[in-house]
Amino acid sequence: MTATETTPPRSAPSAPIGTILLLAVTGIFYFWLLASLTGPQGGSGEELIGQAFESLFLTFFLWVSLALLLFAGGLMGEMPRWAAILACVVHPLSGIGALVAIDMMSRHAVWALLFPALLPLLVAFYAMWARFPRLHARLPAQITSVVVWGAILILSSVPLPVAYWGPGTFGAGCAATRGLAARWPDSARASPANAIWGCRSTASATPPIFVRRLAASRAP
Repeated sequence: MTATETTPPRSAPSAPIGTILLLAVTGIFYFWLLASLTGPQGGSGEELIGQAFESLFLTFFLWVSLALLLFAGGLMGEMPRWAAILACVVHPLSGIGALVAIDMMSRHAVWALLFPALLPLLVAFYAMWARFPRLHARLPAQITSVVVWGAILILSSVPLPVAYWGPGTFGAGCAATRGLAARWPDSARASPANAIWGCRSTASATPPIFVRRLAASRAP
């Protein structure tokens, strides 16, 4: 190379515009879902059905966009092979866990918002970690993958047994509270089970929306 020749300048790495746009869309679905879950609930039967379908479709599209983020992170970035295989199993499970938690919220278990609020954040963080080299360089691959996917697996699995065996509206704890309500209504309404698990007394308990709709359709 002569003195007059110069080396061509290196082209700067292009910004991941597609990933950023996909992250923005995911954020819209995420905050829309949270607003739907924490907003005013109730109304007529049609309004309740509309709210249920809104939560269902928002959760579906949010988890689809999260899956696309994971795919972009694995394709354009780098993640351990075992983590990519695990993501194919745990990510759909996290969607099921979020739907179960949302159903628990519809039965007055407000604390279940923890699951649909945290799960998308963990999945999106891992996708961004895999996609962006700076994050990937600062956080070790194996440790990050174990911690994040372990947390996602736990948060995805907990709602399933809690919804089936848990106290309050989900198990035998509500029957005990209803027994207290028959003798001491004021103390039963203020019981710890009522405050923590959202258990309602027999007088204020409401059957699921589809049961009420079925009963209304059969009424003379």
